Amino acid sequence: MKHQIVLVEISHLLRQATALGLCLFVTIAPIRAEDPSWEQMNEQGLKAVKENNLEEAETIFKQAEEKLTNSGHQDADLATVKHHMAEIYEKQGKYQDAENYYKEALQLRQENLGDDSLLTARTMVNLGRMYEKELKMNEAADTFNKAGVIIDKSLGGQYPGIGQPADLVKWLDNQAEQQDKVPSHATKQADRLEKQHGVNHPEAADKLNNLGDFYRAHGKFDQAEELYKRGADSNPLVEHSDPAAAKRFVDLATMYQHQGRMDEAEKYFERAESLLESTNAPLDKRGSTFNTMARFYEAKGDNEKAERFYKDALDAREQFADEKPFGGRSTEKPVAETLTDYAKFLHKMGKEEAADKLDARAHDILDSLRP
Repeated sequence: MKHQIVLVEISHLLRQATALGLCLFVTIAPIRAEDPSWEQMNEQGLKAVKENNLEEAETIFKQAEEKLTNSGHQDADLATVKHHMAEIYEKQGKYQDAENYYKEALQLRQENLGDDSLLTARTMVNLGRMYEKELKMNEAADTFNKAGVIIDKSLGGQYPGIGQPADLVKWLDNQAEQQDKVPSHATKQADRLEKQHGVNHPEAADKLNNLGDFYRAHGKFDQAEELYKRGADSNPLVEHSDPAAAKRFVDLATMYQHQGRMDEAEKYFERAESLLESTNAPLDKRGSTFNTMARFYEAKGDNEKAERFYKDALDAREQFADEKPFGGRSTEKPVAETLTDYAKFLHKMGKEEAADKLDARAHDILDSLRP
């Protein structure tokens, strides 16, 4: 009976998620009709899911997965695609395939967003729901428990009933409902976090940013912007002391970029760059940020800055790979990603010889990483 209740609650969550567009992380960037970006494919796939064209959606997401994998992406973008693939397989009743894709998405989100990300928790919830459907009750309870711990940590103790799958599902359901209430539920949560940790405390800023990720993934961009800005602007001194704060600026900048607010995006990208340059920021963080900035300036049409940041990203990522902090293999993938992105940029600029050399280097790295 208990399991039936949990399954009913989970089914209700799924319907709510579908209605509210939970976990959608759709980014929009200029594209060429002959070479669709993964963002466009993601958008097309989600549209097909909404129209219940699951076979079409599966084909589109497989193409997006292949595109990202072949270009060296092993990041949150690929995690998003794999998460959607898992949802499709779940809807089709292909539970083992769904479980495998949820696990792959979870691993990528843990590697790229961290174990305390609310998006990581969200994939855990879906995986736990999948275990329930497969009647793997111990695995389900353990996964729900881990998700609850993340949510509790991220939101400053606001989530009650850790370890109770049905309670976790109900809590997420309630979150979706609260997001549309006035005054802003996000504002109340931000006030609570700042009161708990102190307005200028870096931990409060990190939690605000994490909560912003949660709202952004749910398509609640106004609430996400409020939280991102409160986190990014909470303590001016942090820009001269905490390189980890660059992520907060980049998150806000990329959201503005995807909304077409390019001037506002550039402002926060510049703050991220200034912070990385003035602090002893880790090479992997510098490489990731510079690669994102290169894509931004390419989309903005500022080719000079785009090329500069592609070079800076490649330099930082190659240095990091040379240090082999994790045994080497995992650090080579970002190098291939930047080589591929830079090569595409050079192809667009008509610099075919230089682009072909970068393409060849990227392919060599990816071939060496294949089992």
